[in-house]
Amino acid sequence: MERRGNRHHKPLLEIFESRVDEVSNECWRWPGYQHPETGYSFIRTNYKLHRVHRLAYERRFGPVPKGIDLHHLCFHRWCWNPLHLLPVNRKEHSPEGLVNQYVGRTHCSKGHNYKEDGYSYTNPQGKTCRRCRACNKESRGALAGR
Repeated sequence: MERRGNRHHKPLLEIFESRVDEVSNECWRWPGYQHPETGYSFIRTNYKLHRVHRLAYERRFGPVPKGIDLHHLCFHRWCWNPLHLLPVNRKEHSPEGLVNQYVGRTHCSKGHNYKEDGYSYTNPQGKTCRRCRACNKESRGALAGR
């Protein structure tokens, strides 16, 4: 065990191995830190965070090639069971991810048809997002009437 200051640092593999459960094919929930916004599980060692699902995959199948993402087949970002991870390139990964869950929608939440009313929006970072033009006009009209 390595000692720095008042903290003890076990080697990463030793910490990881102590928590592996290879018996089940169910989702494995990491008992340690889970990022509150992204939902991914992390392990910290020597002041560095490591994604647990990547470590589990690499331990079982070898290194993940550069430019390849690991897709959670179970759709649980906290799951670190290597049997639930599929290596895919970023182009393949994006449409399956939770980020694009609204791609197939044809109407906004207020019922406006995107094809008839149109949509477009560019956020301050320059990314184009879907925003209903009819809803946009309504909100601008409400602000102007104040």
